[in-house]
Amino acid sequence: MFKSCLVDSAFLRNCVFFVNRVSFRVYSAAASALLLEDHVFVKAPLPFEAFAVQEIKALGKRFCTQRKKNLYPFVVRLFKTLNWEVAWDARFSKSVKEHGFSHSLNAFRIIVHEFALVGMQMEVQALLRDVVFYYQEAKYDAFELFPYLLDSPHSGVRSLVVFDALITAFADNSMPENAVDVFLKIKRMGLEPHIWSCNILLKCLAEANKLECVRSLFECLKNSGPSPNVYTYTVMMSFFCTGYPLQDVDISRATDILQEMEKSGKHPTAVIYAEYIHGLCKAGYVEFALDFIRNMQHRDQPLNSYCYNAILRGFCQKGETCEALKLLEEMKSYGMVPDVYCYTILIDGFCKEGDIEKALALFEEMELCKIKPSLVSYSSLIYGLCKLGLIDHMLDIYRNLESAGVCPDAITCTLIVDGFCREGRLEEALRFIYKLYHQGISPNSYTYNAVLNSLCKQGKPEKAWELIPQMLKRNILPEVANYNTLINGFGKQLNSKKACMVYGGMLKAGVMPNTVTYTILINILSHRGKIYEACNMFKEMSERGLAADVISYTSLIAGFCRMGDMKKAWVLFKEMLSKNHLPNAITYTCLIDGFCKSSRMDYASFLFEEMKNKNVTPDLVTYTVLIIGYCRLRNIDRAIQLFDEMKHSGISGDGFANEALGLYTKDWFVYKRLES
Repeated sequence: MFKSCLVDSAFLRNCVFFVNRVSFRVYSAAASALLLEDHVFVKAPLPFEAFAVQEIKALGKRFCTQRKKNLYPFVVRLFKTLNWEVAWDARFSKSVKEHGFSHSLNAFRIIVHEFALVGMQMEVQALLRDVVFYYQEAKYDAFELFPYLLDSPHSGVRSLVVFDALITAFADNSMPENAVDVFLKIKRMGLEPHIWSCNILLKCLAEANKLECVRSLFECLKNSGPSPNVYTYTVMMSFFCTGYPLQDVDISRATDILQEMEKSGKHPTAVIYAEYIHGLCKAGYVEFALDFIRNMQHRDQPLNSYCYNAILRGFCQKGETCEALKLLEEMKSYGMVPDVYCYTILIDGFCKEGDIEKALALFEEMELCKIKPSLVSYSSLIYGLCKLGLIDHMLDIYRNLESAGVCPDAITCTLIVDGFCREGRLEEALRFIYKLYHQGISPNSYTYNAVLNSLCKQGKPEKAWELIPQMLKRNILPEVANYNTLINGFGKQLNSKKACMVYGGMLKAGVMPNTVTYTILINILSHRGKIYEACNMFKEMSERGLAADVISYTSLIAGFCRMGDMKKAWVLFKEMLSKNHLPNAITYTCLIDGFCKSSRMDYASFLFEEMKNKNVTPDLVTYTVLIIGYCRLRNIDRAIQLFDEMKHSGISGDGFANEALGLYTKDWFVYKRLES
């Protein structure tokens, strides 16, 4: 049994070791060590079957003559010294390159078991992580590492430390399926892995967003061991409270975890409470989170500033910055010292609301409390001042940032550039960008996009286009957002030729267009009456796997309405509805205008009522096109009724609507007099 325990494994079937066309088997770590010089061991090897010892010694001479001899003396030296630095220098990939895969794997297997035997668990984990990484890079079947690392087919207990490390190594290399496989095989052997390796596996599954696997493993730990500890519950709490792309925050399950933990006699830590409070706030239960933290405070439960940060952020996101400020004072009254994150959340909240005075007061308070502001603190203030157009104050804050030894990043610098551009100070914005290069700070494509956008708004897309070569010269590759800004800039000038030229340049540069790119182009071509070219763009967008949105559909519908082709406009409208895109006021208004001009007031009236039933509010343009449509058909009563309805809705008629209605009503009164 001992001699054949590993031969039947898939790994050995795939990777049989041949030396001069002679195959051999690999035995246990202790047995393999006997192939080396017996006198080097300072302690006796683990006991094993006598017949295995004899057979291995008999194979020793053949093995040593068939393999390279310079790797095993290295293993012997390691056994003597147990020197971790020496072991780590011989990286697995390097060893494979110098000595071959099979020889290296066997040597590392021996080293791993020896380190495990003397309790060097972290070293075992590091070595196995190196081996697993090599398997991953070489695309080898890592599922076969488990049987290969088995110390003895009769007793897996000696290998348990190695298997715990193997679970961790797989988890660290983001290979959850392999880690789960090792866990299940250990359980089938009737062994129990250590809880720390199970926790790492649980965390790996959570990060991979494998909801069912996380739940199953957690239940398995509770039912058959090893028993979950505080860290296990921390992982579960974080999983249910963080929320992932395909999973929302599950505050109900998080509450169950907290109650279950308290019932089992395990005391939640401040970290667990903080995760739960963050989950409550993410789910929108900010007031409940506040009541919960106050209750904890009265019960003298462990709390830290991180627990409060979630509620502060929750209030600020709801626009209730005054409530957040009250909570800060409440924190202080409990003897809790606010940290830089508390202040930064509040500063950011007030800046977004435009209350720069309170933001500056908090900033000064933070400095008085000897709390060093972070880059985010400075950036929030810069954003708030930029938003209000207080450029000189913004520059003062930026200079304070530099003098405080805080290194600005590309985001902070982009805010400064955007501030200059908002005020039309383009030359200063460009000088600031060039100054950044001398300071060793690299602007990014978003920094330049602020300048591009400003130039396009000023009606200078040609000048904006000239910045692209400058970006390339400085190794800043233009992104899709930069090209979209330029295409839109030329589109506002109705220069469809230049817009399409930028689009062509974008494709040549290998930048893939997105839905926004196509929507802008469709809108430009539709406005220029090039409706069939716009349809081709719409088709190309679909072929690239990009989903059209309500703006794309509306642009095409508007184009067909301008051409008077209401049949195609109506088909597009129905297609839009079938794909669950909700029409907006502009979509309805374009169709209503088209049907009014086609004298199909029945369709126009139907759409007008439908938009109101679907809670899409008609605007001034909607009422105006309907009023003019009814006036054209001499239905003045309905036109006046709509005009009154518009005023009653709080919409003031513009000169055009009033003039058009006045002109038609004058003719109507003359007609009535002649008729009488």
